Amino acid sequence: RATIMIIIYLGHKVIYRKYDQHTAIALAFVLMILINPLQITSPGFMLSFGAVLSIFYIVPKLFKRLPEKYVWLKPLIFITGIQLGIGPLLGYYYGEIPTYSFFGNLLLLPVVTLIISFSSIAIGVSYISAPLATLISGSTFWCTNYMLVMVEAISGLPGSIVYIPTLSLWLFFMYYGGIIAWLLGKFKVVGLIIAAVTIGLLVTSVKPSDTLVIDMMDVGNGDACFIQYDNHVILIDGGGQVAVNGPNVGEKVLLPYLNYHGIRRIKSVIISHSDYDHVYGIIELMNQVPIDRILLSSVYKTYEDPWVDKIKELSEIKEIELIYIESGDSLKIGELTLDCLYPFDNTVQEDNNNHSSIIHLNIDEFDMLFTGDSYVSDELALMAEWPLNIGGIEVLKVPHHGSKTSSSREFIQFISPDISLVSVSGNNIYGHPAEMVAKRLYTYSNQVYMTKDYGQITITYKNELFKIETKIK
Repeated sequence: RATIMIIIYLGHKVIYRKYDQHTAIALAFVLMILINPLQITSPGFMLSFGAVLSIFYIVPKLFKRLPEKYVWLKPLIFITGIQLGIGPLLGYYYGEIPTYSFFGNLLLLPVVTLIISFSSIAIGVSYISAPLATLISGSTFWCTNYMLVMVEAISGLPGSIVYIPTLSLWLFFMYYGGIIAWLLGKFKVVGLIIAAVTIGLLVTSVKPSDTLVIDMMDVGNGDACFIQYDNHVILIDGGGQVAVNGPNVGEKVLLPYLNYHGIRRIKSVIISHSDYDHVYGIIELMNQVPIDRILLSSVYKTYEDPWVDKIKELSEIKEIELIYIESGDSLKIGELTLDCLYPFDNTVQEDNNNHSSIIHLNIDEFDMLFTGDSYVSDELALMAEWPLNIGGIEVLKVPHHGSKTSSSREFIQFISPDISLVSVSGNNIYGHPAEMVAKRLYTYSNQVYMTKDYGQITITYKNELFKIETKIK
């Protein structure tokens, strides 16, 4: 967008025609859509055009209302106008709005000018002397590094970001309808829109307490499931990394999910076992979000583990209650019950996987089984002690990402779930899910969903009916 507008600006100098910024941005929009129509759905595309349109229309409107004696506030008004234009976009797509990032912009905008200037000079000089061009372009390197350091420093300051719940689309469009009405001078229309938006926010902030929502997060080859019910939020496992040498799940996946849904506190965290791909995201969240209690397999009462030691240390600092669970323990929230089926009180720890907590979720006639990274031996042991009061299982969180060490034919046939969910990354080094396991799942389940194919998987239960939705269609 910027490149097209710069070319148009330079072109008008060559052909001696008047430059019109509105025509320039309109032409940039049309050309970019012709090249790739799907760009219109990109947050980056919207933010780029939103910022420029804010500069063209909102900023001048604010400047007109600024008394001459406060002309020194123009840089602040300039940034405020941009934030008014793109703030809801940031909130809608990212669940956050920067608070005083405009101070950073004031420091960075002059540097952007230097980077463009040095880069342009370097390109021109490169036709004459490559070493000299390299030397000049080195200035852009240091300017860019300065920008990165400043961005990192400002974003790390307390309160630099305000997290907001996602806005419904109609509130989103009403906001911009209000901005347009204000720009056109329709003050009565603005008043009505503000009132409607306020009422809408109040209405949409109230969620039905009898609706159960289960989100299996797309965390690569790890596990992380959020459960929302009756104003309670429960997290079962927390993933580790999205990919090898990739971003950590807690910061890049779980926290944005909480911000997007306006969740400020997690009531309970259940850790099936202490493998990195199940526990590290939780450690990150412990430093970011209030957590009331953490439930651990009873094996960790005596078994020493570095990740569990870290959780114990942080729990003491953050005053989080630690509870050790085994077969027979339950967590009840209204009509929702979470029962621990495994480990048994005599389960012996062999490695991290074989004592994974197996959790049975029940509400009315809906049942779901969370299995951690349980082995075949654990599955067979559980089948031998299967509680008689548990009926059919509607949804199974498949053990160990579909590894051949789990999901035995006996177990999958015994459970015969309506839906099997596999949390797994594409092209993972472990070969998950194993071919023979996938075949069993498709044989004994009505439907199989894998995060590598469908992304985040959401199950919603209400009035004895449940539906399943995915991020990737």
